Amino acid sequence: MIPPEKALYNVSMIERVRLDGFRTLNPLELRGLRPFNLLLGHNSSGKSNFLRALQFVGLIARGHELSWIESYSPFSPLGGLRPWGSESWLFAYEIELRHQDNILICEGALDLKQRAFVRENIKKKGKA
Repeated sequence: MIPPEKALYNVSMIERVRLDGFRTLNPLELRGLRPFNLLLGHNSSGKSNFLRALQFVGLIARGHELSWIESYSPFSPLGGLRPWGSESWLFAYEIELRHQDNILICEGALDLKQRAFVRENIKKKGKA
């Protein structure tokens, strides 16, 4: 059994999220996130789209191919993730994580029409 004081040692904590071009979230940046966060808002204000965007980026970060992600029902077709009423097909994200003593930044941009990455990068910012 894992001792309680070490149970969260390998957990990454999301500290900042920037999303641009995902359905109703255009653009959105949240800073100062804590271990527990509450999303409040009126119906159709983007709460579920925010969670879907985080889930989508999580699948990308785990190395899933875009064809597999597209077959995953909430993200099919990828073109459906495009900002509503927009001509842009670009989804950009930047997630700042604290993992153990390091700050990692996972960033990327995806052309939803071409189903191709424009950029994808993970960099170490420094010590937390």
